[in-house]
Amino acid sequence: MLFADVIIDISASALDRSFQYRIPGSLKERAKVGCPVRIPFGKGNSLRKGYIIGIGETPKISENLIKDIADIPEGFEIPEGREKPWGTGHAILAARDLIDAPFAVINADDYYGREVFKNMYNYLKKAKDGDFYD
Repeated sequence: MLFADVIIDISASALDRSFQYRIPGSLKERAKVGCPVRIPFGKGNSLRKGYIIGIGETPKISENLIKDIADIPEGFEIPEGREKPWGTGHAILAARDLIDAPFAVINADDYYGREVFKNMYNYLKKAKDGDFYD
């Protein structure tokens, strides 16, 4: 049995974490990190859009509380041989409804020392709507 960690495409501070869903056998081949999914959410099980951010074999909560992924939209394919996440752009897109202030993203391969963080912080704390760094 495989389980997917899914972030839900809803803007709400209570949803700023992933939720675990079971990957049905019929979707096992198509379920990949980064792909969009339709999942039942909440007490009413209304179908919501989400994105798989992790896949594993171990449930994080009691299995009887885990719902199945309802669907993976047709036409979505991960390029052959791709094993890495989609990267910074995908991460920002997935979090777009939670970002409501100036922000910065630094990946491990972009880390240039402590001074860079200080400079970014100093710039962002003064930034106003519409400001851009060139």
